[in-house]
Amino acid sequence: MSGSQNHVVRMNIEGKIMPDFADIKKLISDNKTLGQIKSEIKAKMNAEISAASYNGSLHLGQSNYNLLNIKLAVLENNSSTINADVAGPKLNAKDKPTAIVGHIAMTTSRQENSTIGVGTLTMNSGQYSGQFKVLIDMKRGMGEHNGMKGCAFGGMNQKCERFGMNKEMGKPENKMPQKA
Repeated sequence: MSGSQNHVVRMNIEGKIMPDFADIKKLISDNKTLGQIKSEIKAKMNAEISAASYNGSLHLGQSNYNLLNIKLAVLENNSSTINADVAGPKLNAKDKPTAIVGHIAMTTSRQENSTIGVGTLTMNSGQYSGQFKVLIDMKRGMGEHNGMKGCAFGGMNQKCERFGMNKEMGKPENKMPQKA
């Protein structure tokens, strides 16, 4: 595949996280400072995010894939990591492929009132075989279904040229590594 081809990437990850309100009420009644309460709630929520189970899908070009073994981890510096295996492609909307054909790994961080993700999509087989740098503009809660929120993303080609949802963001800074 030529490094100058662009492909639209859309990813959706859903998970259900339920805060323990009884635990929060206990923290408030324990005569702690607001800073201590905030810190403890944040630590508990970060642990729940890491422990939760997630469902996901990836749309790459004209093909749809399932995301399996999704792992989210919250880091100390208000960033997080997302790692998932890519299975598919799906033959139809109800298809649940389990054959792993790739992997996506990214780190997200807050920048100027938005969350940006930078990472790598590696596809080991199929028409999209290759390794791609991915730059995503994360839209939290674009849809909600049964209390589960979804996120949507844009993409970048092998030459780090932005397109789709990310096109208006301009050229990426040189701090990003080139083709892996």
